[in-house]
Amino acid sequence: MNEELKSGVSRAVEEAAKICGSASALARAVNVSSVFISRVIGGEKDVSLELGIEIEKVTHGRVRIERLCPKDRATVEYLSRRVQLLEAA
Repeated sequence: MNEELKSGVSRAVEEAAKICGSASALARAVNVSSVFISRVIGGEKDVSLELGIEIEKVTHGRVRIERLCPKDRATVEYLSRRVQLLEAA
């Protein structure tokens, strides 16, 4: 992942941590280690789609999966369309 995308993901995870109260609180809320969250913020780790979904849930949509998983944009867009279609049915 290029540096610009990593930086955006880091900022998104930092924002999620602030919403949850701390990086440790975010880690507990999404069932990962606080070391993992620190590594994501530091740009050393990526956010999986599953983790992105969980972070979006615990932040009540204030931090969107599109910001957390930019390299998976096509998959995120597909899933978003599927959800919209299912909700409309």
